[in-house]
Amino acid sequence: MTAPQVSVLMAARNASETIGAALRSLQRQTLSDWECLVIDDASTDASAECAQGFAEQDPRIRVFATQPGAQGVIAARNLGANAARGRAVAILDADDLAHRQRLQLQWEQLQRQGGGVVSCWPRYFPRAKLAEGFLRYEAWLQRQTCGAELLRSRYIEMPYVHSSLMLERALGDRLAWYRDQAGPEDYEFCLRLAASGANHAVVARRLVASRIREHSASRTESRYSLASFMTCRAEALARDYLAAQEPWILWGHGATGKALRLEFAGLGHRPEQILEVDPRKIGQSVDGIPVRDAQRWLQQPTKARLIVSVAGSNARQTIRKALTSIARIEGEGFVFAA
Repeated sequence: MTAPQVSVLMAARNASETIGAALRSLQRQTLSDWECLVIDDASTDASAECAQGFAEQDPRIRVFATQPGAQGVIAARNLGANAARGRAVAILDADDLAHRQRLQLQWEQLQRQGGGVVSCWPRYFPRAKLAEGFLRYEAWLQRQTCGAELLRSRYIEMPYVHSSLMLERALGDRLAWYRDQAGPEDYEFCLRLAASGANHAVVARRLVASRIREHSASRTESRYSLASFMTCRAEALARDYLAAQEPWILWGHGATGKALRLEFAGLGHRPEQILEVDPRKIGQSVDGIPVRDAQRWLQQPTKARLIVSVAGSNARQTIRKALTSIARIEGEGFVFAA
């Protein structure tokens, strides 16, 4: 059998109420050369039976199951990734829906850029149940309009929803796909993809309908807590940005900056100074680290790298302009983290 252009990974646990709609959204795709690997992850409902019914009618759909001792979303996705035959791999969760042009537009972009990673924008639903935080995140995602913005935003938030991801399969194979660790596996994979040097791009259209469920794993499991995301973020920064053990500076010591500093301390990384604009903090010290005036530092900057941890896009843009005006390159001389 000829390998398809795109393999779609669909991990499913107790998704019998939604998996049919997810699979039908694939069957309506304008790109027809795909396969879908449904991985049933110890469901206690009729998820597997529903998927098997589709597979009996559509040979592009293949159904797998995790085994005792190797269960959970990480094991399920890795099982599917290792069985994938397509040149590209796309993710679609069993409770989400794909716009009919999703695979085609992402595949075409992946071809134009010679491989790598392509995301798209989501639309969360049902709209009546969306909390303000989801609406803010959705709006922030729609400001990520190109690969460069994905890369520079990755330490602020995950710059795309995982169910919008498409990547060349060879890249995923090289990174050994998902790591079995305590934090958010999708964000950890996103950060390793960004560090790989692969091309990144965004199809700036809403091509995935992402369902919000009150009892989904992303809202109930500790691996997806804010603290777990912070740990994952700090580990990636330490590995990919501070690996040279050169002096570095933390700009901002609010709640997020403090949390980052404590995570870095546990990883053996300590800033040489903290920059602040709050006059009440300037001149103080935090665990022996001097707190200095950010404006004065801009007038006489040192060569140390900066991690800027401030809230709000307007504040970040102001600092970005100030740092680029002194010839600092984002991603090399400074990064934003939140």
